[in-house]
Amino acid sequence: MRALLGEVNWIAMNSRPDLAASCSLLQQKTSNAKVEDLIECNRLASLVRDFAHGCVTIHPIPPSELEFAVWSDASWAHATDKKSQGGYLIMAASRELRIEGQLVLHISPSLEELSSGPASGFYSWC
Repeated sequence: MRALLGEVNWIAMNSRPDLAASCSLLQQKTSNAKVEDLIECNRLASLVRDFAHGCVTIHPIPPSELEFAVWSDASWAHATDKKSQGGYLIMAASRELRIEGQLVLHISPSLEELSSGPASGFYSWC
Protein backbone atom coordinates (compact mmCIF):
# COMPACT_ATOMS: atom_id res chain seq x y z
CA MET A 1 0.00 0.00 0.00
CA ARG A 2 2.79 2.41 0.94
CA ALA A 3 4.70 1.76 -2.31
CA LEU A 4 1.59 2.13 -4.48
CA LEU A 5 0.63 5.40 -2.81
CA GLY A 6 4.19 6.67 -3.22
CA GLU A 7 3.92 6.05 -6.96
CA VAL A 8 0.48 7.67 -7.15
CA ASN A 9 1.82 10.65 -5.20
CA TRP A 10 4.61 11.09 -7.77
CA ILE A 11 2.05 10.99 -10.60
CA ALA A 12 -0.21 13.46 -8.76
CA MET A 13 2.63 15.90 -8.18
CA ASN A 14 3.82 15.80 -11.79
CA SER A 15 0.78 15.47 -14.01
CA ARG A 16 -2.43 14.42 -12.23
CA PRO A 17 -3.43 16.87 -9.48
CA ASP A 18 -6.88 15.26 -9.45
CA LEU A 19 -5.33 12.28 -7.63
CA ALA A 20 -3.66 14.31 -4.87
CA ALA A 21 -6.47 14.46 -2.31
CA SER A 22 -7.34 10.74 -2.46
CA CYS A 23 -3.67 9.80 -2.29
CA SER A 24 -2.96 12.11 0.65
CA LEU A 25 -5.94 10.85 2.66
CA LEU A 26 -4.93 7.22 2.06
CA GLN A 27 -1.29 7.90 2.94
CA GLN A 28 -2.43 8.94 6.41
CA LYS A 29 -3.87 5.46 6.94
CA THR A 30 -0.90 3.30 5.89
CA SER A 31 0.20 2.50 9.46
CA ASN A 32 -3.26 1.31 10.53
CA ALA A 33 -4.85 0.30 7.23
CA LYS A 34 -8.11 -1.60 7.25
CA VAL A 35 -9.66 -3.69 4.50
CA GLU A 36 -11.77 -0.75 3.27
CA ASP A 37 -8.57 1.33 2.98
CA LEU A 38 -6.98 -1.34 0.80
CA ILE A 39 -10.10 -1.48 -1.34
CA GLU A 40 -9.97 2.31 -1.75
CA CYS A 41 -6.26 2.06 -2.61
CA ASN A 42 -7.07 -0.51 -5.32
CA ARG A 43 -9.82 1.78 -6.64
CA LEU A 44 -7.29 4.62 -6.88
CA ALA A 45 -4.83 2.35 -8.71
CA SER A 46 -7.59 1.42 -11.18
CA LEU A 47 -8.33 5.10 -11.76
CA VAL A 48 -4.66 5.71 -12.55
CA ARG A 49 -4.58 2.74 -14.96
CA ASP A 50 -7.85 3.73 -16.67
CA PHE A 51 -6.39 7.08 -17.70
CA ALA A 52 -2.75 6.03 -18.20
CA HIS A 53 -2.84 6.74 -21.92
CA GLY A 54 -4.01 10.33 -21.58
CA CYS A 55 -1.51 13.00 -22.44
CA VAL A 56 -0.72 16.50 -21.33
CA THR A 57 0.41 18.89 -24.04
CA ILE A 58 2.35 21.93 -22.89
CA HIS A 59 2.33 24.76 -25.38
CA PRO A 60 4.81 27.63 -25.22
CA ILE A 61 3.48 30.87 -23.75
CA PRO A 62 4.97 34.17 -24.91
CA PRO A 63 6.37 36.08 -21.89
CA SER A 64 4.01 38.99 -22.58
CA GLU A 65 1.02 36.62 -22.16
CA LEU A 66 2.32 34.70 -19.12
CA GLU A 67 0.36 34.67 -15.87
CA PHE A 68 0.69 32.60 -12.74
CA ALA A 69 -2.42 31.49 -10.88
CA VAL A 70 -3.04 29.74 -7.58
CA TRP A 71 -6.16 27.76 -6.72
CA SER A 72 -6.56 26.51 -3.16
CA ASP A 73 -9.10 24.55 -1.19
CA ALA A 74 -9.37 22.95 2.23
CA SER A 75 -11.66 20.75 4.29
CA TRP A 76 -12.22 20.94 8.00
CA ALA A 77 -11.74 17.76 10.12
CA HIS A 78 -12.16 15.52 7.06
CA ALA A 79 -8.99 13.44 7.43
CA THR A 80 -8.04 10.73 9.92
CA ASP A 81 -8.48 11.72 13.61
CA LYS A 82 -10.49 14.80 12.59
CA LYS A 83 -7.45 16.47 11.02
CA SER A 84 -7.95 19.07 8.34
CA GLN A 85 -6.80 18.68 4.76
CA GLY A 86 -5.75 21.39 2.34
CA GLY A 87 -4.13 21.75 -1.02
CA TYR A 88 -3.23 24.19 -3.71
CA LEU A 89 -2.43 24.24 -7.40
CA ILE A 90 0.05 26.71 -8.89
CA MET A 91 -0.01 27.06 -12.64
CA ALA A 92 1.38 29.11 -15.49
CA ALA A 93 -1.25 30.15 -18.00
CA SER A 94 -1.84 32.41 -20.96
CA ARG A 95 -4.08 35.46 -20.64
CA GLU A 96 -6.17 33.87 -23.37
CA LEU A 97 -7.83 31.84 -20.60
CA ARG A 98 -9.55 34.97 -19.29
CA ILE A 99 -13.27 35.58 -19.70
CA GLU A 100 -14.52 38.94 -18.40
CA GLY A 101 -11.30 39.37 -16.44
CA GLN A 102 -11.59 36.02 -14.63
CA LEU A 103 -9.14 33.19 -15.20
CA VAL A 104 -11.12 30.14 -16.34
CA LEU A 105 -10.05 26.52 -15.98
CA HIS A 106 -11.89 23.92 -18.04
CA ILE A 107 -11.14 20.77 -16.06
CA SER A 108 -14.62 19.51 -15.25
CA PRO A 109 -18.12 20.98 -15.00
CA SER A 110 -18.14 20.50 -11.22
CA LEU A 111 -14.83 22.33 -10.83
CA GLU A 112 -16.10 25.15 -13.02
CA GLU A 113 -19.10 25.53 -10.69
CA LEU A 114 -16.86 25.39 -7.64
CA SER A 115 -14.36 27.89 -9.00
CA SER A 116 -17.11 30.41 -9.75
CA GLY A 117 -18.56 30.19 -6.24
CA PRO A 118 -17.99 32.75 -3.47
CA ALA A 119 -15.84 30.32 -1.43
CA SER A 120 -13.29 29.95 -4.22
CA GLY A 121 -9.70 30.65 -3.24
CA PHE A 122 -8.60 31.70 -6.71
CA TYR A 123 -5.98 34.39 -7.23
CA SER A 124 -3.92 35.47 -10.21
CA TRP A 125 -1.04 37.84 -10.76
CA CYS A 126 -0.20 39.69 -13.95
